[in-house]
Amino acid sequence: MDKQTDWELVNQGILCIDWIMQCNKEENAHMTLMELFSRDFGSKYEQTRLLNNGLLMMASYLLFVYPVECDLDKINASQIDISSFNIVRDDNNDSANSHRFLKRIRHCIAHSRFKMDGNIITFFDDYDQQKIIEFKIDTEKFGVFINQFSHEINNQMIQKFTTP
Repeated sequence: MDKQTDWELVNQGILCIDWIMQCNKEENAHMTLMELFSRDFGSKYEQTRLLNNGLLMMASYLLFVYPVECDLDKINASQIDISSFNIVRDDNNDSANSHRFLKRIRHCIAHSRFKMDGNIITFFDDYDQQKIIEFKIDTEKFGVFINQFSHEINNQMIQKFTTP
């Protein structure tokens, strides 16, 4: 897989950050979210939605890469549905084990081994030339997966450490 920075993806993430900053300004408190978007962002980001691929990948990075890998190892992955992923190649049969598959997703995101093509994300991990994996997923389904994964992290890790 050709590793190049997808600057449109970065631009979409910047849009989300800018939009959140505008939402937090007191002088904008009277506006609806769409009024604010139309006023400040509509012409600049005409073809971009607020919930976009940039935001999706920022969330993915926060959930998969920011946590120390040994902490992710503690998550019970048995309830995480990975059936929406289309497995193209899996030399080590990692897709048969949710926990190993999550680690491969983490590696792909951490090392920018993914490509956005329209509404399809292709992930490719070759950390060990003998154990290559490639899988694809629709961005909307990946958003559902990320949402489910975030709830598992919240239930298994965050509440565990924040509940007195």
